[in-house]
Amino acid sequence: MSLRYRRGTWYARLKLRLPDGTLYGPHEFKAGQTQRQARIFESKWRESVLDGSYFRKKVAPPLLKDFWTEYKSWLDANTKPAHAKAVEVAWRIHVLPCFGGLRLDEVRKPELEKLKAEMLKADYAPHTINNVLGYLHRGLTLAIEYGKLEKAPGVGLLAYDKEEAEWLEPEEQRRFLRACDYWPERRALLAFLLETGLRIGECLALRTRDIDFARNVLVVRRTRVATDGSFGRPKGGTSREVHLSGAAASALKSIRGLGELAFTSRTGKPLTHDMVRGWVNQAAQRAGIAKHLSAHSLRHTRTANMVMAGVDERTIMAELGWTTATMLRRYSHLSPLHRREAVAKVEAFLSGAQKKTEES
Repeated sequence: MSLRYRRGTWYARLKLRLPDGTLYGPHEFKAGQTQRQARIFESKWRESVLDGSYFRKKVAPPLLKDFWTEYKSWLDANTKPAHAKAVEVAWRIHVLPCFGGLRLDEVRKPELEKLKAEMLKADYAPHTINNVLGYLHRGLTLAIEYGKLEKAPGVGLLAYDKEEAEWLEPEEQRRFLRACDYWPERRALLAFLLETGLRIGECLALRTRDIDFARNVLVVRRTRVATDGSFGRPKGGTSREVHLSGAAASALKSIRGLGELAFTSRTGKPLTHDMVRGWVNQAAQRAGIAKHLSAHSLRHTRTANMVMAGVDERTIMAELGWTTATMLRRYSHLSPLHRREAVAKVEAFLSGAQKKTEES
């Protein structure tokens, strides 16, 4: 028995001579996308060959809807609540209605392509479709690890051009905040997002006791899950300190004392992700900003501001809650104006150097 890696997939190859002298194999099966999955597959396969169970009649895999209970238990024990909830919603809305009545080994490539086509027809975004397919495929690979499925079908994700993150230039930021003055009860939250770069869920989960005005620091300890409004660990799984600018501190002080949560509605009820997204769109329209903005664009803006101000990568990562520089480079889009100024500085430097050379 041996393992081979070809084109992004591990394969297990079995060839042996049976006690009666006949040659069995070679047979080759997909063992998984990672070496760990392949090793688990090889170990279970080798064990089943040695104890003879491999050659006995195999038990049919369970129905997908029955395996979902085991998959959900694994998610709850091994992933963050927000991720587990996202997978649960995707399976409940898309996966189980399509495949729930099928056995695990009956979910094949044609069925996956049908799901993809139906979601495209329903006008779902490509990244949403890929997420659903990914959540389904992870469940099938878990079934392999649990010995309930021999192999999983390949999942062909949609190829699409990712939209570059939109963010606000300095002049657009001023217009955006002036537009927010039309809604005083919204301005504090939107200005706070713009000044801190917090994720929406982190902002909506922020409690007054997590803010230290003496040090102008807040601690991000949790996030609010968009799907059901529950609270979970922040992205990355650990708390972090965020230092407040004067504008961010002023925004917080203007709404201080409304309750346990730092930001609530005028009636004291928790805000939702959809409400904040709507406020951003309305403020952008009122400011005459033609860009396609989302609430996350305010986070992009804060990142760009810090990069253009020359803040070092490690500080930006610590403030915004990134664990790798890869994420920082993905979000740090420099302004065309900033780049033009950089070119002008280089030209001025070269001109000055040339002039000094000529004078000497």
